[in-house]
Amino acid sequence: MINYNGKLTSSESINFDYNNRGFQYGDGIFETLIFENGNIKFQSEHWERITEGLKTLKISIPANKEELFHQIDELLNENKLAANSARIKIYFWRKNGGLYTPTSSECNYLISADPTVIKVSKLYQNVAISESVALQYSKFSALKSISAIEYVLAGIEKKERALEELIILNSEGLLAEASAANLFFFNSAQKKLFTPSLKTGCINGVVRRFIMKNVKRHGFEIEEIEWKLNEIPLNYSVFTVNVAGVNQLMKVENQHFNDSQEDLKSFLQLLKA
Repeated sequence: MINYNGKLTSSESINFDYNNRGFQYGDGIFETLIFENGNIKFQSEHWERITEGLKTLKISIPANKEELFHQIDELLNENKLAANSARIKIYFWRKNGGLYTPTSSECNYLISADPTVIKVSKLYQNVAISESVALQYSKFSALKSISAIEYVLAGIEKKERALEELIILNSEGLLAEASAANLFFFNSAQKKLFTPSLKTGCINGVVRRFIMKNVKRHGFEIEEIEWKLNEIPLNYSVFTVNVAGVNQLMKVENQHFNDSQEDLKSFLQLLKA
């Protein structure tokens, strides 16, 4: 079962409309959420990003926070996932009408919920810089847009090159993000944390938002940076972070970084409320 515009329905009952503006123009956003131990992780940050994205695209918000998360709970129960772990995806797109210039600001949305396995942190050594994708900063680059071609191509390149992870630079050669995650540079002894600035063109991830808001409670300082690969301090640990979990990069190209497992343990503590 899925939820389509607030109503539970069979996924087979949804007919594809070729006038769908998400399909024709990429006119929308999506959100991926993780349900674990009876809770949706980073719920406030997800709602923050949904509302920011829809407002930026001038699409009406179709439900308030309480209504939307109640509908997610209903779907989890209907799909018998309430006692398990689940990956939830929500797609928002503008209702039909017009060509490039729309005739409506109203919103369609669809929620799916499927079983998932919670990932454990991995240590990656086979990591390289993307040769096919470069990001560009704009007013929209931080959005989780349903037009995600850069990340599709990054995923293809990672697979073709048999890499564990791929680092994407922006058009100026600055570190932006990983193939599907934000980057963080961390040293627990120095109580310091760095992450690429949104001006590099990276997505403003949900976990990134959470860390930016809460890191000082743990006694750490955080700074947004615009670095090239050779500017990363070698005594820092490098992490990729998204809602699915945290991985540690031991090496990127031929450059080795701190492999401290204490840094990994300390970093994971920053993700706790």
